[in-house]
Amino acid sequence: MNEKKNINLALEAMSFVKKHCQTFSKCHLIVAGGYDDRVTENVEHHLELEQLSQELGVHANTTFLRSISDTTKLFLLRNCTALLYTPSNEHFGIVPVESMYCSMPVIAVNSGGPLETVEDSVTGYLCDPCPERFGAAMIKFMEESGLKD
Repeated sequence: MNEKKNINLALEAMSFVKKHCQTFSKCHLIVAGGYDDRVTENVEHHLELEQLSQELGVHANTTFLRSISDTTKLFLLRNCTALLYTPSNEHFGIVPVESMYCSMPVIAVNSGGPLETVEDSVTGYLCDPCPERFGAAMIKFMEESGLKD
């Protein structure tokens, strides 16, 4: 977990969903990623994200999983509603491809690798990197049955 992954965007999108979706109580964000407690940046950024989730009022609906196993990653990818991919201008990025391989849609920033791998409105949504756009895409998956199929 580091700043360039832009997890703040996912938390801010959750805050948007909380304000605009009647079924928010059913929404849960799982932030999963590499983490090394020997790296000061990882430790500090994780604490910042925890604090931000509290400030935004989404902490009860957010779980942070650090350095997960491949088995856990596959379980999450197979059982989520959608994958949020928040880094801007990231290179290819294998995570969206892994998600689509598991038949899970991707909500991704419309730059970098996702432009080549995510087909907008088909395999997920490509969004401007702002909470309102990500949040609106999340709400679509929560409220419109059949989008995930």
